[in-house]
Amino acid sequence: MTPLRVMIVDDEQGMRTGIERSLQDFHVSIPEIEGVYGFTFCQAATGEEAITQIQKEPPDILLMSTHLPD
Repeated sequence: MTPLRVMIVDDEQGMRTGIERSLQDFHVSIPEIEGVYGFTFCQAATGEEAITQIQKEPPDILLMSTHLPD
């Protein structure tokens, strides 16, 4: 199955890396579509960087800090 693309947006590199490490070996079962999915990741350090990436290739899941400076 095609992995779900997860974008992690946080101004702290350690938080982005920690989230990715926590989820990298995780798989989710989705009964409605009878599949088990893993994840691929992309990261952004700012809201502006995230918007640019989203316009090029939207993620399936967006994990974003609520305290970004921009």
